[in-house]
Amino acid sequence: MRSSSVAAERNRYQDLGTWLREEAALDPHRPFVQCASDWVSLGELDRRSDRVAAALQRLGVGKGDRVAVNLPNCVEFIVLIYAIAKTGAIQVPLNTYLRGEFLRHQIAQTEPMLYITDDAGVKMLEPVLAQVETAPDVVIVGESTWPAMSYTELETSTDEFVDVPMRPADVCAIIYTSGTTGPSKGCTITHGYYCNLINVFVDLGWYEHGDVIFGANPLFHFSGQTWLVAAALAVRGSTIIEPSFSASGYMGRIRETGATAALGMGAMGMAVLAQPVAEGEREHKLRHITFMPSSADLITRFEERFGVAPFAEVFGQSECWPVLLGDPRGPRRPGSMGRVTPGLEIKIVDDEDIEVPLGQPGEIVVRPTEPYRLFADYWNDPRATVETFRNLWHHTGDLG
Repeated sequence: MRSSSVAAERNRYQDLGTWLREEAALDPHRPFVQCASDWVSLGELDRRSDRVAAALQRLGVGKGDRVAVNLPNCVEFIVLIYAIAKTGAIQVPLNTYLRGEFLRHQIAQTEPMLYITDDAGVKMLEPVLAQVETAPDVVIVGESTWPAMSYTELETSTDEFVDVPMRPADVCAIIYTSGTTGPSKGCTITHGYYCNLINVFVDLGWYEHGDVIFGANPLFHFSGQTWLVAAALAVRGSTIIEPSFSASGYMGRIRETGATAALGMGAMGMAVLAQPVAEGEREHKLRHITFMPSSADLITRFEERFGVAPFAEVFGQSECWPVLLGDPRGPRRPGSMGRVTPGLEIKIVDDEDIEVPLGQPGEIVVRPTEPYRLFADYWNDPRATVETFRNLWHHTGDLG
């Protein structure tokens, strides 16, 4: 199965820092992101990330170094995404619920120079410091009694940022998988893949120019960074990122913010639907909402109540995002995960990697027909990389 449509050239083979800088130069005053804060404009985000990048360089952070970020959703996290990328370093976003061996494994595997966190994250880190060979320096966001550098020192830096030449093949992030079959694996994400993948969603109508995008997906997850932040950059819109998910306040916030697109996970949709009916629930500006995955029953009930049908025709993983995608502008196909997306070829195979007959279940395997449509490898885990890419196909581990 193939798709050969030509993807948009907007930000196709760029790096994150250049992409932000070019968009900020075009429209520096546009309100871009809000996260329990006043609006931060594109120009301000570019300037703040430059200051933090300069401070990171002063601390010795350079191309290829890892910087771990263990923070809840906040504006500082978004600044750090671009600041770390501008230095050529590699962002390692950590799940804020990690404890013990799970946290130790990711720190030991990535060996970050810096660990940027808040007081809660410091308390998670302290017990595992003695168990890692190289302990990172700590930077604290907010108040803490821990003796460490304050993030405020980074934001108020007067150092001059030294531009770092970047290529699309350079690594910008290590995104950890859920680890359902053993210890979590770190997906090595290149700038080219990070910048390119959102074009697929734009080209298939999930987003439109100027969209106001709303969501509560955590920024430590790839969906939060791409569905919410990168998407708003790609369509020259804006994004409202909630500090945390609130089922009771979700639709009210959508009405309040004037959001035109909203993105979330399936469990969020179920929780929203379980809330008591409130006055004015259908008085919103939503054009598109996704809860992935969603049952046909949830979609029907949600549309009847709120006047907009969640769209869930999508399949992917951090390693390849998205693999399949539906077009919300066309007929709905309940139970479908969509069609193969541009730049990919997929098959469904048996245990011997032989394609199964139509109608038979098997593993979904993927390979790219264009550059930067998949992750690069599993960080510091060549055995897992070779096993996953056996016979020159990426094995998703999922049945179709």
